[in-house]
Parts: sequence; structure tokens; C-alpha cells
Amino acid sequence: MMKMLSWNCRGATKMEFQRRIMDLKRQHSPSIMLILETKLAGTAAREAVAKCGFSCYNVVDSEGRAGGLWLLWNDEDVCIDVVTSTYQAIHAIVKVRSHPILSKFHWFLSGVYGRPQFYIRLQLWNELREVAKHFSGPWLVIGDFNDVVDQTEKFGGAPINQYRVQAYTDCMSDCNLMDIGYSGGKFTWVNMRENNQIIRERIDRAWANPDWRLQFPNAILSHLPRISSDHNPLLLQFDSPQYKTRNKPFRLEKFWLEHPQFQDLISPIWSNPSFCTAHCIKNTQSSIQVWSRETFDNIFEKKRELNARLAGIHRALSLKPSAFLTTLERDLTWEYERILKLEEDLWFMKSRTNWMVDGDRNSKFFHLSIIRHRSHNRIHCLRVSSDEWINDQGAITNLIKDHFKILFSSSLLCSYHDSFSNLGVSSMAFGELSMLDAIPNDMEIHDALFGLKSFKAPGPDGLHPGFFQKLWESVKIPFALILETSSLLLLFRLSGMSA
Repeated sequence: MMKMLSWNCRGATKMEFQRRIMDLKRQHSPSIMLILETKLAGTAAREAVAKCGFSCYNVVDSEGRAGGLWLLWNDEDVCIDVVTSTYQAIHAIVKVRSHPILSKFHWFLSGVYGRPQFYIRLQLWNELREVAKHFSGPWLVIGDFNDVVDQTEKFGGAPINQYRVQAYTDCMSDCNLMDIGYSGGKFTWVNMRENNQIIRERIDRAWANPDWRLQFPNAILSHLPRISSDHNPLLLQFDSPQYKTRNKPFRLEKFWLEHPQFQDLISPIWSNPSFCTAHCIKNTQSSIQVWSRETFDNIFEKKRELNARLAGIHRALSLKPSAFLTTLERDLTWEYERILKLEEDLWFMKSRTNWMVDGDRNSKFFHLSIIRHRSHNRIHCLRVSSDEWINDQGAITNLIKDHFKILFSSSLLCSYHDSFSNLGVSSMAFGELSMLDAIPNDMEIHDALFGLKSFKAPGPDGLHPGFFQKLWESVKIPFALILETSSLLLLFRLSGMSA
């Protein structure tokens, strides 16, 4: 697994620096390391960087006791070509050598150290804008930016300067960069003062453009413990650990509903009078899963096949006209358009996006939405105390299980009837109570169902409201029956309680 470390060491002349660097190397085995604010220049800087144990490096000297950047890498893992460097950034092209997939790509890396003086940091923002103008492709920007993006990223001290924040965020927006997130403690810098004067901020981070996020969808940035500096090191893992996946629950996909075969597949199941609603749902799930595997599993393979066939037809037609090939080209083009629509619906459904312009096949946008959604939902580590985190997946699983076992286990016994009777709430009139007890009629069921958003989170059966809305004529009788049965059961229970 390829890794990169970024750390503002606040001076590479300290005795603790060398020990901490070697400790980070032993623990995490990074292929690339960015060290900031080294406060070293000339021969002293080259001698210190040579002791860090990397085969290659690029050094930006400090200006007196201010700044200093080192980019270090192992040549056997990555090939890095430094394009340019300034006193606030090192810009380089990176290519992974020994990875079955990543070795096919290269990407742009900017390691930055934003100076504490705002007027100097403005030069860095303009420098990044220039990079964005002249480089197209995957781009990662990582380091110490010496600013936050909003008030939530600062604890203690004076309120944030909105003008500085606006300049920072405008630069990231102009460069089309997004925060890749983090795991671990929130803040990356502390002023090391007493409790009543303490200030914490998240000023070290990583930004990436959409192309980089798509190339590294599972990348994780972790805030490591702060030792020998007032900054936390950042650990970037380009491939997230492979977690054991459980059997995924059934989930309805929107594009299934648009398929011409779908209604014919579902209608016989729900029109069978021998099936209760539970059987209808179960048979629907199993039938759809079999049908989907046969129909959609090769959607991307079909697209590649159609591309290849169309390319072959175009080559043949360029040599000699053919009525047969022209007709075949038209049919395959129609089929390709249908596949694109299915692919668009697939990404749209998975991205949880609530809007789209019909006909806009921006699959890249939806794919990026999925990456961000999955990254946000994935639990990489949990805090078990104020200063202790766990990142082992087995330990995280057990911790969550134990928490909810305790939460939902109670020896306290109480009577709901006694509890509510002591609240002093006035009772409802008989007519109002009878309305609550009434079995819903067909129109009420229809209006309630069609008042729901079609493709929001489904229930445990995996069927969105859109399924029942789309196939209402086929499912309305068993659907209404289960609601009536539930209402009768509720009435029975209420009568038992009142007795």
C-alpha cells in the first residue's frame, strides 16, 4: 500500500527531529515524505536530509530561520520529477513504479507551506492558481496552509479573519480543489499554552481535484499523534485497507424500473392470489436479483464491446460503403445510447443526488459523488477516550456491538400505562379517537404513498416508494391489504391494553 507523510516539524535542528522521523518511517513506511518549516539551509540542510533514509530528495532552503521545505522519496517506489519550487511550495510530477494499477498513471503533487504572514500567503494562492491554469490532470495539494476554512476549525483565541478565510477558500474554488477529509482528531496545530489560553486549529490538510479523487477513490488522510512539534503529522494512504464485506442487503435500483421487461417480471408475482404480501416482497427480491445478473451485470463490458464494434464498422465503412453495415451501425448506436442511459441512472442512484438535468450524462460528477459519500460513511477509526483512538476494524466492530448491547439492555421495568396516566394530558373525544382507529381507505393509502419522495432511503425490504408508485396498479391490492392487516392488529392490541 502506497503512503505519503506530511509534517511541519518546526525545525530540523532539534535532537528529537531525527528520532521522530525514523519512528514515523518504521511505523508507516512512506514512499513519499514532505517535511515543512525545517529552518535549515545550505550544507546543514543537505546533511540533515541525507540522514532521513530516503534515496532521493529535493530541498528548498529556509530564509534565515523562516520556512524550508523538503520533499523526500524512495526511487524504487515512485518516480518524481520536480517541475519547480518556491519558498512556499514544491511542485512535482509523480508516477508510481511498482503498483499493478497506479503505475499506469501520473499525477501532479504540490507540497506547500503557507507562510504565517498573510500578504506572503496571498502569493501562494496566486501560485496555485497559475498551476491550475497550466496543468490538467490529477492534482494533490498537501501541507501546512496556515489558515482555516471556517470557525469550526478553530478552538480558542480571537474569531477567525473572514477576509483571510475568503481569500483561502476562493483560491481552492478557483483551482477546483476539494478537501479530501480526514480521520482522527479534528485539529492539527496547538499553541502549547495553558488551558485558559490554548488555541487549536486545523491548518494542515490535503486538497485534491476531481481527477485525483477519481484516480484514488479510497485514499484516506489520517491525523497522527503530535510529538516533537506543535503540528500533527498527516498520513495519506492512497489505497484504503481492504475490509471484509458482509453480504449486501437487497436495494432497488431506479434504472430497473425503466427497463421494458421489468413490469412483466413483477406483475405476475403481485397478482398471484396465493401469495401474501411478505411472499410477494421476497419473490420480488429474488426474481429481480436473478434478472439483474442476467441483464445488467455486464453493462460496462457491453459498453466496451459496443465501442469496439462501432469502431470496426467505422473503419470498414471508410473503406467501402455497405447498406448492411450502415443499418448495423444505426442499431448499435441506439443500443449504445440505451447503455449510456442505464449507466447514468446507475451512477445517479448510487450517488444519492437529488437533482439532475435530463439528458446530461455527467457520469464523472455522479461517480465523484459516490466516492465522497462512501468516504464520508466509512468508519476508519473511533475514539474510545479523550486521547485514545482505535483503527483496527475488528476492534471497531466489537466496540460498536458492545455499545448497542449496553444501550438496548436494561433492567428497568416500567408500565407505559402508569407513566402516561401521570402526565395530566387531557383525553381525546370519542370521535377523534375513532378517527385514529379507522382503517385507511384506498384513497388515503394512495395519497400517503405518492406523497413520499420516490427514491430516498428504502425500508428493510430494499424497495423504495418509487417501486410501489411505478407499479401501483399491480401492487395496490396486496399493498393495501398489509396496511389493513396492520391496522386491525393495532386495534386488537389497543383493545387488549384498554381491557
